[in-house]
Amino acid sequence: MLNFKKRVWIIKQKEKGYLTNQEIANSQNVSRITINNLWKSYKQNGLEVLKEKPLGRKVDDIPATIKQAILDKRNLGYGIRKIEGLLSLSLLESHQLFFQEVFL
Repeated sequence: MLNFKKRVWIIKQKEKGYLTNQEIANSQNVSRITINNLWKSYKQNGLEVLKEKPLGRKVDDIPATIKQAILDKRNLGYGIRKIEGLLSLSLLESHQLFFQEVFL
């Protein structure tokens, strides 16, 4: 996987023009197509392309009222599955809050 530093290096090498696409690709363990796509994107969009994007699913904020209701039920000793049933929550919301409060 290419991080920011590697992407910048690739662009610098392409701008210098000393190495071929194949040589650049071999040095970074990627394909020539990856080099070409990165270069094309850089030419169209500039440095913005080189920045790393966050990985994974975006985390939705849980409303304060639901958050408090979950914590109240948890303090009463209810497990996460029981809380989901009582409050009609999605699995993701309740697990997300549970792990934030317990493990962080």
